[in-house]
Amino acid sequence: MATAEVRAVIPELSYEQHKGEMGKVGVVGGSVEYTGAPYYAGAAALRAGADLVHVFCDPAACVPIKSYSPELIVHAALDAADPDGTLAAVHKWFPALHSLVIGPGLGRNPGVFAGVRKVIEAARAANKPLVLDGDGIQLVVETPAVLSGYKRAVLTPNVNEYDRLCAAMKLDPGTSPAVLSKVFGGVTIVRKGQIDVISDGERTVECTERGCPRRCGGQGDVLAGAMGTFLAWHVNKDPAFDSSNVVYALGACMLTRKSANIAYMACGRSTTTLELLKNVGPAFKALFESDL
Repeated sequence: MATAEVRAVIPELSYEQHKGEMGKVGVVGGSVEYTGAPYYAGAAALRAGADLVHVFCDPAACVPIKSYSPELIVHAALDAADPDGTLAAVHKWFPALHSLVIGPGLGRNPGVFAGVRKVIEAARAANKPLVLDGDGIQLVVETPAVLSGYKRAVLTPNVNEYDRLCAAMKLDPGTSPAVLSKVFGGVTIVRKGQIDVISDGERTVECTERGCPRRCGGQGDVLAGAMGTFLAWHVNKDPAFDSSNVVYALGACMLTRKSANIAYMACGRSTTTLELLKNVGPAFKALFESDL
């Protein structure tokens, strides 16, 4: 049933389509220390089916990220000394973006956080779907109000990040994703783990797709990027966002876990996130196009 629901929201490919119609995703992240995370997120968004991906990063991260892939459009946009400049550099691209993924490799520089908060506020005003992962979650932990009540947003915490989110909202660590979502005003929560639990406060589903026992870095970035593509499809299919994020988030979780499992079956202990990325296409076909 879950697979059928996800299949129903995936847009069909057509020879009549034009570049960009299958999704244009922005990734806000990348610092001097962390250049792999935004690459993984952007590459995953492309391999999940988005047509175009923009990466908005620290200037010091631009050349490394550009060198990883000729397919990513990379902007030197995050200026720790000028939060308004960060906002201007990202905001001018809003008309060319369906969704934003915020956090992969972002780092925790207070000046960068100040600029990215402004980006989140502007995205909310523009009704852009948002995925927040990694350091983007830490930003929300520090200022929950920046995201509270925004139902077009998805938070993708691991177990430690989940505990910090609960503490920020004055909840016990064992609080369910459904309750955390309600306290956040309907933000979709994806609590990652052996089983991913997804809730928007009204509906809760579990992703039991078998994943990978290797916990190499970057797998969460792949999920965040794939989630950006699924949310781009959501806003294209349902511009008013009357339907829930849950099925779209479930699709991204299924795809990421299946990709990881295929990679692990081939590579075992030597599996890295690069192998996971290579298997996004085969995983998508196995899950959602096996009868085509």
